[in-house]
Amino acid sequence: MDGDESGLPTNLVAQLLDVMHEQEDQRANDLQVRVQAHCWRVALERALPPDPHKIKLTHVCGSRFSVSNENRVSVMTSYDVEGAAERVSLSVPSNGSSSFVVFADGNVRLFFGSTIIDHAKTSKGDCRKKEP
Repeated sequence: MDGDESGLPTNLVAQLLDVMHEQEDQRANDLQVRVQAHCWRVALERALPPDPHKIKLTHVCGSRFSVSNENRVSVMTSYDVEGAAERVSLSVPSNGSSSFVVFADGNVRLFFGSTIIDHAKTSKGDCRKKEP
């Protein structure tokens, strides 16, 4: 009661989210407990800022890319091709991925806010699956 937040674990919100998720999924719990756990989990997820380290850019083939998001909340990212005028915003769902195609060749940079968090290069060549 006399302390401040500095005495709390740095990952307290993440720990609380884990507990709420477990209680929400526990079929043996009373329905009201599960509903309340769901409400708390949703509210806590909104309070927890996304971790940019959980957002990854993957070069699929040619000019096709995918962005995965392991955060518990959806994130808004953007990408560009270095040296080109192409810059596009991309929403990526929580624990999901989104795909995109670039028009220019080169180094594709993924941004979270104004910070570059990942990059990959386009490639040339046949992207069709080869028959065995």
